[in-house]
Amino acid sequence: MAPVGTASSPLLRGATGNLQRPVRTPRKLREVRPIPEEYEWRRVASEWEDHVNDLRVFGEQLRTLLSGLLGFGDPGAPERNTRLIHQIFEWYNQGDLDSIVESVTDDFELHDVPAGEIYRGPDGLRRWFSISKTALPEARLFITNLVAAGDKVASEHAGGGLQTGPLEVPGGTIPPTNRLVKAEVAETFEFRDGRIFRWRVYYDGAALASQLLGATAGGPTGSTGSTPDGTGPGTGPASGGAGPSGGAEATRPASGGAAARD
Repeated sequence: MAPVGTASSPLLRGATGNLQRPVRTPRKLREVRPIPEEYEWRRVASEWEDHVNDLRVFGEQLRTLLSGLLGFGDPGAPERNTRLIHQIFEWYNQGDLDSIVESVTDDFELHDVPAGEIYRGPDGLRRWFSISKTALPEARLFITNLVAAGDKVASEHAGGGLQTGPLEVPGGTIPPTNRLVKAEVAETFEFRDGRIFRWRVYYDGAALASQLLGATAGGPTGSTGSTPDGTGPGTGPASGGAGPSGGAEATRPASGGAAARD
């Protein structure tokens, strides 16, 4: 048996064997394990999507800047503006006046041309719509024609409803008549930064007066006119009402003024 202290001792051979093992490669120098191909493609796709979104935002900002500097307008404005007008009609039919007034500027003006009145600001627009909604709560409007160019939009619409509530007009208030009021209305809209700042309304005030007051526009409020089923005199725009003396000043559209928008 070999002495413990000699190199042939099993104990020393074991110790020597441990000392002679190869040194392990540091972790940072080891070969990196390959990323699964599926994960790599997802990462690349995500990065490209972020880049594309950044480029899209940059393109929109650049287009807006150049349109202001060169004066050629925003190419996407007509489409956005027409979408908003369609949305406004949907909001009106749903009775959502809050959304409508949010689509105009603080210096907004609505010109009710036949009635000779101007409604200013979001509160003015709310009042204009509220007049018709109070008189014709179930009125509905439908766009029949719409064109847009630059920051301007022109539309034609038709609508109607029963006057089951009091109708406020320049000369006073017309009590509920339960008559069917129908209208055809033309409107123009001017936009600034995606919101409406000027709105003009045109309709046949005399036709509306005859529907509400009878065959004679100046007739008494108790005279017979259109019946709920639509039979009877007058089939003017469902957006205006009529005042005690009839005529343009006594009527408004059924969407804001009185019956022309409804």
